[in-house]
Parts: sequence; C-alpha cells; structure tokens
Amino acid sequence: MSGIAAVFLGAAILALLASMRWAARRYARFEKLPQHFGITGEATYLGPPALIIWQLPLLFIIVLLAIACLFVFVPRELQNGDPTIGMAISAVALVSAHGFILWLTERWAKAQP
Repeated sequence: MSGIAAVFLGAAILALLASMRWAARRYARFEKLPQHFGITGEATYLGPPALIIWQLPLLFIIVLLAIACLFVFVPRELQNGDPTIGMAISAVALVSAHGFILWLTERWAKAQP
C-alpha cells in the first residue's frame, strides 16, 4: 500500500473514531435514536443508540481495513487500476456516508424537545 493510501486509511479511521466520541456525548440524553430515515429525511424508526453511535462506524472501519488488506495481499497484476485511488474513494465514501447519517440524526435531535 502506498503512503497516500495509508494516509487516506488513517484519516478515515480517525474521523470515524472521532465521530463516535462526538456522537456518544451529543446524543447521550436520548434513549432512542433514529435507525432509519425515509426518502424525505424524516426518521421512520427509532431504536437503541448503539447502532448509530458505535456499530455503524465500527463496521465502516472494518470494511476499510478489509479493503486495505485486499490491496496489500492481492497481487498487483490482479488488481484493476491503482489501489491508492480505490482506497481514497472508499475512505471518502464511507466517511461521507457516516457524516450524512449524523447530519440527519442531528436534524432530528434539534427538533426534539
């Protein structure tokens, strides 16, 4: 794995870990958090906060590490394209997805009494 790919991997993991700490503090007052959002962005199902705060970012970190392992262990001639670009796209996509979920959750939290 190249240095740039490692930087993207490290930055994505740090961002996801930081979001876990932030969300744990920010949403501590809620017994339930949105687990699903409809097409309009409104919460359609509430559940335990662990999914949004801990499980989803940990799943994204595991996926990123699995992608990094594939880049390291799959022979270069079997890889289609530059692994650095794949790592960068994966890191940006997963961090952005989690950011979008937190943004929707924050909109919901501001509307609560």
